[in-house]
Amino acid sequence: MRPAIYGLLLAAVASYLTVVWLAGPPARGVVASAGLTLGHGACGLALVLGHRRTPPGLRRVWRMCGASALLSAGIFGCWTYYAVRYDELPPVLSLADVFFVGSVVLLLFAALLWPGNATRRRERRRYLVDGAVLAGSLLLLAWSLVIRPNPGGPGDGSWQTAVALLYPALDVLAVAAGVYALGAAASGTQKAARFLLCAVIVLAVGDANYALQVSTGTWNYDLTTMTLWLLAFCLLVAGRFAGPSTTPLPVRVADLRASRTSVIAPVVPVFVAILLAVATPSDVVTIVLVAAVLVLVLVRYTLLGLADRSVVEGLQSDVLADSAFLAVTLQHLADPILACDANGRVRFFNAALAQQRPELRVGAHMSSVGSVDEIFRGDGLTPWQQEELPMTRALRGDTVIDEVAVIGCGANRRTFHLSARPILGAADELLGAVLLKHDITAERATKGDLLRRALTDELTGLGNRAQLRQDLHTTGAGSLGGGSCALLLLDLDDFKRVNDSLGHRHGDLLLFEIATRIRAVLRPGERAIRLGGDEFVVFLEPADAAEATATAKRLLLALEAPVRVAGTELTISASLGIAMGHTQGDLDSLLGAADVAMYMAKKRGKGMAVTFEPYMQQAAQDRLSLDSDLRRAVRNNQLHLVYQPIVSLKTGALAGVEALVRWHDDARGDVSPVDFIPVAEDSGLILALGEWVLRSAAAQLQRWNEQAPGMPLVLSVNVSTRQLERPGLLAVVDDLLAHGLDPACLVLEITETALSLDDSVAAQTLQSLSDRRIALAVDDFGTGYSSLTRLRDAPLSRLKIDRSFVSEISHAGSHVPIIDATLTMAYGLGLSVTAEGIETAEQLHYLRGVGCDYAQGYLFARPLSAQSISDLLRGHVSWSGLIGEGRHADPLLELTGPLDPPAVADPAPSSQSWEDARAAAVALAEAVAATAADEVTAEAARTARIAVDVASVAAFRASVKADQVAALAAAAVTLSAAPAAPSIPGPEAGDDPPAGLPFPSKGIPLRGELPARHVDEVTATQQAVVRAASVAAAAAAAKIAVRVAAVATAAATAALEAAAVIGEQLAQDATQAAAVVAASTASPEDTDLQSQDRRWRQR
Repeated sequence: MRPAIYGLLLAAVASYLTVVWLAGPPARGVVASAGLTLGHGACGLALVLGHRRTPPGLRRVWRMCGASALLSAGIFGCWTYYAVRYDELPPVLSLADVFFVGSVVLLLFAALLWPGNATRRRERRRYLVDGAVLAGSLLLLAWSLVIRPNPGGPGDGSWQTAVALLYPALDVLAVAAGVYALGAAASGTQKAARFLLCAVIVLAVGDANYALQVSTGTWNYDLTTMTLWLLAFCLLVAGRFAGPSTTPLPVRVADLRASRTSVIAPVVPVFVAILLAVATPSDVVTIVLVAAVLVLVLVRYTLLGLADRSVVEGLQSDVLADSAFLAVTLQHLADPILACDANGRVRFFNAALAQQRPELRVGAHMSSVGSVDEIFRGDGLTPWQQEELPMTRALRGDTVIDEVAVIGCGANRRTFHLSARPILGAADELLGAVLLKHDITAERATKGDLLRRALTDELTGLGNRAQLRQDLHTTGAGSLGGGSCALLLLDLDDFKRVNDSLGHRHGDLLLFEIATRIRAVLRPGERAIRLGGDEFVVFLEPADAAEATATAKRLLLALEAPVRVAGTELTISASLGIAMGHTQGDLDSLLGAADVAMYMAKKRGKGMAVTFEPYMQQAAQDRLSLDSDLRRAVRNNQLHLVYQPIVSLKTGALAGVEALVRWHDDARGDVSPVDFIPVAEDSGLILALGEWVLRSAAAQLQRWNEQAPGMPLVLSVNVSTRQLERPGLLAVVDDLLAHGLDPACLVLEITETALSLDDSVAAQTLQSLSDRRIALAVDDFGTGYSSLTRLRDAPLSRLKIDRSFVSEISHAGSHVPIIDATLTMAYGLGLSVTAEGIETAEQLHYLRGVGCDYAQGYLFARPLSAQSISDLLRGHVSWSGLIGEGRHADPLLELTGPLDPPAVADPAPSSQSWEDARAAAVALAEAVAATAADEVTAEAARTARIAVDVASVAAFRASVKADQVAALAAAAVTLSAAPAAPSIPGPEAGDDPPAGLPFPSKGIPLRGELPARHVDEVTATQQAVVRAASVAAAAAAAKIAVRVAAVATAAATAALEAAAVIGEQLAQDATQAAAVVAASTASPEDTDLQSQDRRWRQR
């Protein structure tokens, strides 16, 4: 706003000058007078009606200035009237002169009433004298230059001149008042006071010019004079809107400027008075005016001297006060201070130094400060007697900083920081020197303590990561590939359980004990570091792989002993990763390698040490990539569920299904759960994955039960340990129950690891699930570490026997007692039992015989899609069709009776039936072998040898099942008269086998060439086959051919599927099997086909 106002004022002045100049001499008087009337009137209104935020005291001043402007407008209004009507100026002593006197008087009072600073009121008399001196000087000028050269009085027409001369006289007083206003202006009003002073000065110059022209008779509406009159009031308007001063001068600066003004102001009038006294003739008025000015000047200087004396005395008092304050401050400083003059004599010292040096005196030489052997520097010199003493160097003009002195010894040893500086005068002359001693003993101790803490783990007292980085930097070690150092990364196994069960305080006690044991087994050159949490590092330098392995063994052995924490005995194991380094690289790469090796140790079973190998890095990267892909798969809904049937061994009916998650990736193909489930466990993704499996499987179960309400299924879902440790599992279960899920249809399977948790949250979760009538099952029972006490106390409903025990079932199986004990214990605890991994009929019969409740495995079916289960429930797919999706024929047909043959007398063999059976078996084996040789790999062709043996077993089983009753009667008649079975020799050793037969290149070994352990099996097999052929007769031979073909085809198909994973051992066993079948044609004898059937079904 202010720039706009200033612009309008300048534009108004410029417009006025332009209009008056263009009007010309004839009309100039009217135009000039009218323009001044309007201009002064506008300025008066602006001053009176200015913005209301002006302080009240200043507002009164501006209103007086506005009234002065309006009276000035009245002056020029009279001029305009007389110029228009009479074409002349107003007469002497007209109304215009009254307006003029009132206008100037108002400006005078406005200046005198200007608001002043209360702290500067004592200076107002000084400014009044300055104004009087200035007024007297101006009057002297007016008398000498204007009034005296134009003498006259009222009688001779000089009244007009006298009135004209009254204008500058009043203006002189107004200027003096303006000077006073500026000097006494309060803080924030100096800017407006400057505008006021400039305005009265401009007005005085204009009036003086007017008076001079009137007195000489040359006035003709001078353009310059009228412009000055208008400009004066425009300056007042500008000051009115200038606003307060935002940066007032400091008091000292303001006083300095006022003093300068007070000194300079009297000089000018004195110079003028002397000049006029010399240059003009003397008269009474001149002498009086000069004398008055000189008297005022003397008074001003007297006042100035008094002020100066007051100032000097005040300064002296301030200096004394400051000196006293400084002395007290220095005396109470804790740091000793010594000051001396240029000659080295003591001028000042404080109480702290006096306490250290009681013998010190002012005036003494500085060499008396301290004895020779009391103060020592790092270089062993005695500073007080050396030229390099800080004080001595400061007296030479040097500045000494960080000079350290050590005083005393032992417990009294103190360390000081010495700094000395020269004291220079105004001309840079040396006046002395000052020495400051600062005791840094405590600071150094604190610094050392902080450094120790920065490099030490507070809990265990071992070094931390910063210490390890410093050690590696010192040795220059750190890269992979072997060399002069080794880094062992030790991570406690399952440490989180201790914190969760006993609390963090006891976890800290355990960590301290572990650190103590680690420290105890270290040797010189081996350093222990705690990285954080339950991770420790042992740094060996120098070291090779053998030394690193030996240290790792010592560490693992030291941690084997149980640890007693808070009355609880804990057994803690650790996994160790070993990384070797040489003289290049960094800590991150070495730690990364050790971390990869440590993770590999955990993956291999924990409680062991693994040395880093380059391939492990790739495995870690693959695992990271798998984790990333798995997260994307969960996010993009790329996972799906399959369901493996669970069969009741009492009824043979479908009792339930187990939900299994599967993942098909576009780039990876089908990813095994064995690969991605552990990744999900480690990354925490198992929480989201487990919730998705539970919700999806439950929704599908409800659809199945709605489809077949008469035969509800039971759904088994695996739950991870991490899910039990989070409250979210209960929320999910509650939500499912709220949406109609029958709790009796849901079984949650947990691991023995989860059962052995000491976590109160997990135990509470299990109990809460049981309270909701959710059945709990222990999956893979027997492979974990749960105690029988926990098994007894846990709210369980079912145990699941791991497939590793089921796969070893045989008449002499080593795991059969374990299975029997598990069943006995489960029944004693009131738990049902489910066997996993049933793949053979023999396993099925055994488990059914010992009373196992449920079973699942490939013998029944592979995991099926939800649609297949739906089709089964709707009856669209028969049970045989369902089992056809598995690996074997329908096993439930075998549940109606035992598979063992009846005990009968040996029938007489029939040569023809034996030849037919043998021919059918050999022909089928040749066909299967030829097909395998042509269509699959050589590895698949070897599997056909298994089919030959299975075909013989199937032939016997078919004949017994088909004609069991008829054979009992026929065997009793024909047994005694039966001729000997013909002998069908195999090819001689060294002969080439027939084309297409799956026999070894050396031919089929004869009976005499068989290993001793197979001789009895050969004889038994021969007898069994002869007995089967004799009993079946012609009708049985036809059945044999059909059943042999079907069974052999199924067996060959299964063998082809297993060929990729059986390997070389399968090839050797299959070769022996083929030899047994071939040799059976020469000497048929009795056999135990159940043993032969069990072994080859397992293969």
